[in-house]
Amino acid sequence: MRLTASCVAWHGQAVLLRGASGSGKSDLSWRAIVQTEADLVADDGVHIERRGDSLVASPVLPGLLELRGVGVIKMAHVASAEVKLIVDLQSDMPRMAAQHFEAFLGITVPHITLDALQAIAPYRLKIALETIGRDGFADEGVYPWP
Repeated sequence: MRLTASCVAWHGQAVLLRGASGSGKSDLSWRAIVQTEADLVADDGVHIERRGDSLVASPVLPGLLELRGVGVIKMAHVASAEVKLIVDLQSDMPRMAAQHFEAFLGITVPHITLDALQAIAPYRLKIALETIGRDGFADEGVYPWP
């Protein structure tokens, strides 16, 4: 399955970034790579497939990332990563993440909404992966921090 989305990963665990054109998918991917040492999986085109009990993302156009106002650049990337969190990008982000899941190819993945254009967005993305993406949503809405 091919999606118009972007994808970054930390230690083989990926976040799938979805949103309308201009919502900040590529920009957030770049900032996550530069600021939080994420790995690029894919920008603008993500191939999703089921491998056993995992949902795996790989690039449609390996090693390419678009920087608005600059153009398409070549950069290091990983060949694939397991999708552990889906993030829709929109400016009207809720204060607290609702317990929402989405199914792809029979695999259920936690889903949240973030504002890609906020300065803290790359860090929120990483923290969301390390909390919600690791263990699902906390019953009390309070996550232990390492």
